[in-house]
Amino acid sequence: MAVLRQVDLKKNEVNRKLIGWMFFGMGLFSMGLWLWGRQSVKKSSVEQGENPLIMKLRFDLKSTPEPQVKAAESGERIIEVLNEITATTSGEYGIYVLDPVSGSGYGVNEEVELPAASIMKVPIMATVYKLVESGEMELNDTYTLKESDKRYGSGPLEFVKAGTPLTIRRLLSEMGKKSDNTAPVVLTNLVGTEKVEDMIGKLGMKQTDFGKNTMTAKDASAMWKTLYNGKILDDEHLKMMWEDLKDSIYEERLPAGLPREKLEIVHKVGTDADVWADSGIIMPQTTKPLIITILNEGVKRAEAEQMVPELTRRIWEFETSGLK
Repeated sequence: MAVLRQVDLKKNEVNRKLIGWMFFGMGLFSMGLWLWGRQSVKKSSVEQGENPLIMKLRFDLKSTPEPQVKAAESGERIIEVLNEITATTSGEYGIYVLDPVSGSGYGVNEEVELPAASIMKVPIMATVYKLVESGEMELNDTYTLKESDKRYGSGPLEFVKAGTPLTIRRLLSEMGKKSDNTAPVVLTNLVGTEKVEDMIGKLGMKQTDFGKNTMTAKDASAMWKTLYNGKILDDEHLKMMWEDLKDSIYEERLPAGLPREKLEIVHKVGTDADVWADSGIIMPQTTKPLIITILNEGVKRAEAEQMVPELTRRIWEFETSGLK
């Protein structure tokens, strides 16, 4: 007769409770290990100076791709663009863009000596205004025009009758706004070549030859920077000089490539048989000033008339795009 095995239900109940507690304990142990490991990572990150909030984002957004930096954030791309544009045209270009506040700049052929043409009138003007500031000259001083003083090609003074008295103020104004060619001859004779050459040095123009009438784009930009920062003239006389160089009869170069609203543009053009240049400082009402110089030589006039405004436009768009 088979004997039935008796089961101790009370004992099995104890075993089930024991197993349950074992599983519960293992769960607590595993959770403890996980928390310890996570806390160690956090501690390590904090010890290395990582902000805990950023660390949390790094954990939560582990799979988010990093943003790509645009190429235009450096000046290299705009230099490439300027090179590409000038490579398609006649002649040689020298370009330099300068921040007069920080002193940072970039360019193309910026240290190549090129014809200054009438841009050289700016150091002459600065020399005269400095002598007026010091009391050695007065704006109301007069000079009697001679026939031998006259230079042709630009400005109204070539048509003025010899023997006519001209004030220093008028000579400066005609030279700035109308790029008169007689005025710089008269003023240089009055102040002396040595004083003009000394001013060229004070303006930071290291590769400028007054006798040959050549300069580099970098020198021309340095000239505006020095003037803007008040290193040469006091506020009163700098303002007078600025007025002579604003709203000239030649606004088809740098100004043609710029938005005219809310911009003050002080500049001087340079023109010759194969030269169609411009250099100046742009002073917006709400942002920092910018100096742009575009020199050239051996250019075809029709091409240069398109090229100088286009180069200016490209530079301005880069500088104001927010991608720097």
